[in-house]
Amino acid sequence: MGTTEIQGGGLAAPILVTGATGIVGANLVHRLVADGFRPHLSVRAGSSRTRLQEVADAVIFESCDLADREQVAALVQRVCPATVFHLASTFFNPPTLAAETHFQVNLLGSLYLFEALRELPEVRVVFTGTAMSYDSGAMLREDAPLHPGSMIGCSKAATSLLAQACARLYGLQVVELRLFTPFGPWERPKRLIPHVILSALSGQDVRIGDGRQQRDYTYMDDIVAALLLAVTRPVAAGAVYNICSGTPCRIVDVVEQILSLMGNPVAVQVGTFPPRADEIWEISGDNTLAATELGWRPAVSFQEGLQRTIAWFQHNQALALKLS
Repeated sequence: MGTTEIQGGGLAAPILVTGATGIVGANLVHRLVADGFRPHLSVRAGSSRTRLQEVADAVIFESCDLADREQVAALVQRVCPATVFHLASTFFNPPTLAAETHFQVNLLGSLYLFEALRELPEVRVVFTGTAMSYDSGAMLREDAPLHPGSMIGCSKAATSLLAQACARLYGLQVVELRLFTPFGPWERPKRLIPHVILSALSGQDVRIGDGRQQRDYTYMDDIVAALLLAVTRPVAAGAVYNICSGTPCRIVDVVEQILSLMGNPVAVQVGTFPPRADEIWEISGDNTLAATELGWRPAVSFQEGLQRTIAWFQHNQALALKLS
């Protein structure tokens, strides 16, 4: 980790958000707009802006491909941000992306951004890593070995090491939030929780694989709160924090809990898909460091988060089916 201490303070503008069209980005942008900010959003040409249509007039869209060094340098020079939320990332499920894409977006895109930000010594940067950088395990701490079993995990682990090196070598004021399993409004329909909710709403039985896999879920409002704390609290440059509940949940139990909250309108068919080659069977994190240094703990229980998520998808069913 870097030794430079990042001084605390209020959230400073101009604000730049990468990955704003994704679930984490969209929830953060809606919060920033509600708080009176007008953030700059780095968006690739052709990216869907469905999640941002309600706030389109309150943000500034910046066309940029993070895999293009010159475009990234021009973006940073144009915006000259005081705060950067670097959320751009590939996705894990479904496993349709090539390894090259994971590394171009996650590692090279971050390299180009961090290098461009060297010209702004006061800029605060928080980026989202992933628990998939670890191996399987329970109550994993931030000092657990990086031992990924997937290409997205490998690319994100490399990005984590890159950020820590930039903190040491350049004094870049960067902090990593290592997310476990986010869920909530604006999530892609093919992910587990939206898939179950939308299946139930359409009267279709829910088909899952083995179901014994364990995940550590965190509701989106809590993740947004962690993002804001990470750029306003005094912490060490290069610091890493697990953002998780610390409570693992079996996939089959998650499915049954959702359906129970919805009145059990459909059945569950377990074992309809074979396990993936890069399946993670057990993963949960220890959030003690985030509590101690960021003052963060999840405020929304898993059941309450499910209830809010179900309500959101019930009221936005047609819109949700357009998300990617």
